[in-house]
Amino acid sequence: MPESVARTILGNTTWLVAAEVANRALTFLAVTHLARALGEEAMGITSLGFGLFGMMSLVAAGGIEVLATRRVARTTAGFGRLAGTYLAVAWLWVLPAIAVAALGLWAMGHPPPTNGVALGIAAAALLDPLALRFAFFGRDSMRPFALADLLGAAVWSIGVFACVHGASDVHLVPALWLAGAVARVSFLLFRARRFGRIEAPRLRAVRAWLSAAAPVSTGRIARGSLYFVDVLLLGALVPLADVGLYGVALRLPLFLLGVFLLLHRATFPTLARRRGDPQSTSRLVSTLLPVIISIGVAAAITLGDASEVFLETLFGPPYGAAAGWMAILAIRPLLGGVAGLYRNVLWASNDRRIEARAAVVSALLTVGAVAEFGAEFGPAGGAWGMVLGEAILIALYVLAARPHLAPLRLPLSWLLLQVGTVAALLAWTRLPAPEHPWLAMAMAILVGALGAFLPLVTWMPRFIEDLKRNT
Repeated sequence: MPESVARTILGNTTWLVAAEVANRALTFLAVTHLARALGEEAMGITSLGFGLFGMMSLVAAGGIEVLATRRVARTTAGFGRLAGTYLAVAWLWVLPAIAVAALGLWAMGHPPPTNGVALGIAAAALLDPLALRFAFFGRDSMRPFALADLLGAAVWSIGVFACVHGASDVHLVPALWLAGAVARVSFLLFRARRFGRIEAPRLRAVRAWLSAAAPVSTGRIARGSLYFVDVLLLGALVPLADVGLYGVALRLPLFLLGVFLLLHRATFPTLARRRGDPQSTSRLVSTLLPVIISIGVAAAITLGDASEVFLETLFGPPYGAAAGWMAILAIRPLLGGVAGLYRNVLWASNDRRIEARAAVVSALLTVGAVAEFGAEFGPAGGAWGMVLGEAILIALYVLAARPHLAPLRLPLSWLLLQVGTVAALLAWTRLPAPEHPWLAMAMAILVGALGAFLPLVTWMPRFIEDLKRNT
């Protein structure tokens, strides 16, 4: 009897989201402590490093993770040789990227200690391939990955609270970040033994996988740069103190975007197994799209409206200056969530070159927009440049995914409830906020949760029915 897709997807997503919430909570507490202890300028240095780390991790995973995940989703035969090839290809991508990052930091003209801290954080990406994440993703085994992420976040957060007490301690941040990465990777390496032992790759296989992964890597890196390029470009355009403010303003929007990415990660093996069936793929897309839209719209409105109180209460009064930037960035989870869903369709359909072209075009336009708007309007311009890039990416992905999808059927009841909910949320933003900051934050979270759930009330039975139909 085929396994229930509903149970698989919801189970995977539940594990990932639960661990991600705990992970992000620990990381959020650590970043809150860092922001208060380091101050805006030193926080700008670490924000630059975190941006570089994210970019280097993306390069390390590249297209090889997508291709290996799709391979393991069908069979675990030959896992040992595949794992060795995966590591070789990943390091062949990331080592030159770190060298380029070092040159870029030097070209920015920041003092050597700044470059050392930022590059030290980025260098932790060299460990990422050893986690062998493709094996866990491909076999729908999300629990070990979730627990490893939680362990890494715990080690990192405890280290931050124990060791960082002032701006002079910023040089300790790379070592603490590396300790968290070692804990996460070690746990996953231990659990990956059940798939087989890592074997030395054959040179011919490395060449073949490098060639096959190149289009996906190009597209994935280009698309993934949308999550980091603003911080990296602003590091060259504005003072480090503004980079620190902007990096803190990104925290909550990126957390919400991370939840959507986990949902996409959990559904990718299912889409890969339905390759070549537009009707089945469309049913799954039309099942998930309203969830993404309802959550994303409610978050954008409520988080944007309460941005100042969140920043000042959690990070300190100086960070309230970034409230306007955070209100703009709050739009990104909605756009990124929709784009990620269509990207999964293209990846699952093996439409690598078209996806890569769309991502590269969007990335180039985004870099141009962030550079132009950032130079003219500072961090606010950079934030709008990122929103524009996400919107362009959605348009390109939707056009590219049309051959792999039947016409989508979204419920009219959901659409009407969504419009009514948006009107109610906009009316709520006109009401005076509670004077107590913690009460104001709690109210924003409650209203946002209700705004995300209410449009889905009458549609939820279809959600469950459609998922079960995809068995």
